[in-house]
Amino acid sequence: MTPNRFRLGCALVAAWIFLVSCGGTSDGIDGTGSPISILSYGHVSGFGSVEVNGVHYDTSSASFLIDGTAGSGADLGLGDIVFVAGQLAPRATRGTAQQVVSNHVLQGEVQSVAADAASMVALGQTVRVDQHTVLGLGLEAGITALAPGDLVSVSGFRNDAGDVLATRIARQAGGTANFKTTGAVTSVDSSGQRLQINGLTVDYSAAQLLPADAANALAPGVFVEVKAATFTDGQVFRATSVEITRQRFAGAADAGADVEGYITSLDSNGGTFHIDGLPIVATGATDGIGTLATGTRLQVKGALNTSGQVVAGQIRTFPFSIPPNDGQLVGHVFDAASGPVSDAVVGIFVGLPNGGYSYTYATGTLPKTDANGAFSVPVPTGVSLTVFVTKPGFVQPCAVVVQTNTVTSVDVELVAQSTLDASNPPPPRSAAGAITTTGTVYELVAGNRQPIAGALVWFTVILDIPVATTVSDRDGHYLACNLPSAGLSPNGVALTAQEPGFVDAEVDGIDTSRSTVVDVEIKHR
Repeated sequence: MTPNRFRLGCALVAAWIFLVSCGGTSDGIDGTGSPISILSYGHVSGFGSVEVNGVHYDTSSASFLIDGTAGSGADLGLGDIVFVAGQLAPRATRGTAQQVVSNHVLQGEVQSVAADAASMVALGQTVRVDQHTVLGLGLEAGITALAPGDLVSVSGFRNDAGDVLATRIARQAGGTANFKTTGAVTSVDSSGQRLQINGLTVDYSAAQLLPADAANALAPGVFVEVKAATFTDGQVFRATSVEITRQRFAGAADAGADVEGYITSLDSNGGTFHIDGLPIVATGATDGIGTLATGTRLQVKGALNTSGQVVAGQIRTFPFSIPPNDGQLVGHVFDAASGPVSDAVVGIFVGLPNGGYSYTYATGTLPKTDANGAFSVPVPTGVSLTVFVTKPGFVQPCAVVVQTNTVTSVDVELVAQSTLDASNPPPPRSAAGAITTTGTVYELVAGNRQPIAGALVWFTVILDIPVATTVSDRDGHYLACNLPSAGLSPNGVALTAQEPGFVDAEVDGIDTSRSTVVDVEIKHR
């Protein structure tokens, strides 16, 4: 399981779906052309290996293409948009992936951030944020942490207006800056060799065009991916490449298809439409959902026809059902050694009635503790609530999961990381009488195991929600407590140990019904 947006010291690559060819032309969305039994397109809602559109795909034998470059499952994060090609039995909820393709919808400089933190502009594109947008490292307090000139990578869907509805936003990792976007052409000036993608003017006079006849195919409504080496004037995107994408699905006729996204265009009778530029034939599958309209977020299940369209067998509106904030969560964050912890960011994850979690308060500013370590925020009543608090230099070794009522009080203990690095540190006060998960993080050296100090140890549950984190002490020992029960995490709790220069070690399905010892081995890269 890959740690999520709160993971410290690790830059996770955000992604967008659709083919990015590794040089040369492309003839379909998966880039393989080989017969497959299922094509699934949507946001990553869980890991171990990867969960998309309610189906868990085993990726142990899958190849990964991340922004056109070979990668791995570790390059994906919660909220990324992926295309999965694989095998899935009818009505099954577990399948096998053969290929996973991921590609950002937008990479570039931030130009402005709205005061209400509900949107921003990057590469001339409007990016909208809601409570389901996953925010990357350093953005826990919201996108107001971004400033003009900051480099970001955005995953999300386009709506009918051309705006990006972000499912994940992260700062770009160190190294070469990336500038690209994918979207529908809104206008073309073939003589001037310029095109528009929503608010972005693209000069393609010096660009490589893919496929070879792309110049004759550029037209309003055609989806393209454009890349540039720089974008400094904020006005004209001087493309180094323009590639036409998303014209159809590549796969065997009658292969299954599972597509998530917004209706970007709709014919006059509603019989055919496009989700994020992908062609859908509605047939009679719209029963029970009312009239289709552009801008509606859907999930479509069906099969491919010989034209690469998805013939829908089932269409449903996207299954979010968020309860109202009719209660109050009152909390206190403290360190047993130093007292109240101020200015700590409070992450609140609300269990949804249909399964999964909502990233509450992702729009606007996340709650922070005051000078006394206190916070008070509105939350739904009658739900399971997971509270995960972050502050640089601190970790939260003990999970906090509560069932809410009208007023719910919680205490959250943080521990200074430097304290845990010391030899034989005292356990967190919260661990007294609690069920604990303990163990030792080992480094493999010439076939021998040596304890390693200072390794970051994460505990996550379904949908990659963080519940606790700690570090190993000088003897390699770690301790966590009060991890959620199997009822809150059907697939069990997962542990990830991380240390710079080493490959992350992962352990899934930890038994939290009793105190457990889980030793971990990490290997040099």
